[in-house]
Amino acid sequence: MTLTILGVVDGVALAFIDGAALPDGAWLFSAVAEQSDNSYDDGACRGAAIGIVDRDGTPREMHALTPARKVEGVAATVVGDAALVNRVTDADDPNCPALLGATTLLLDRR
Repeated sequence: MTLTILGVVDGVALAFIDGAALPDGAWLFSAVAEQSDNSYDDGACRGAAIGIVDRDGTPREMHALTPARKVEGVAATVVGDAALVNRVTDADDPNCPALLGATTLLLDRR
């Protein structure tokens, strides 16, 4: 049985990778669809997303990342109605350095 909560990209389920607390009690997370037979071995990254969950556990929003890179770390700074999300990627190649990127998300303040 396969349970999919976050969604599927090219037949591969998105899985939680990292998270960061937000000042209002919500939390932000990174999710990656990594094609692998198990949770230990690396596989091709089929998709990636940044999402936000309300303090009560209700999913608030989800944003696909393009290009899809394996985001293994996130940190967020909130300024007004925006979150600056710093993200670190992993190419699964010892000859390629990790990449630091940033994404700005406008927050849904229901």
